[in-house]
Amino acid sequence: MKIDAFFIRRILPEIELNGHEYRATKLSVFDQLKGTRKLLPVLSGLTGELQKLQQGEMPMAAVLPIMANAIAQMSDEDCNAILHPCLAVVSRKNEQGIDADFSARAS
Repeated sequence: MKIDAFFIRRILPEIELNGHEYRATKLSVFDQLKGTRKLLPVLSGLTGELQKLQQGEMPMAAVLPIMANAIAQMSDEDCNAILHPCLAVVSRKNEQGIDADFSARAS
């Protein structure tokens, strides 16, 4: 199962959180590949649980702590390699227009 900014944009191109409007655009194919490469080891370790979830043999409430633990074991470098490109395609509407929300604060 692949979830990328294109998928999110199709479902939720714009969202309002805490009174701020956000918009997500599509990740480049290279950023998608980089993020996927970092997530593959995590996801491959969860295949059994994900199959049980899909087949209705395991509730989501039982799978979430396992997934959270696997993600918590990732290095900061790997997490940043996923989060930074994803957040870089998000912009926030303000009084002056729409600004890139994350990229301005990333450095």
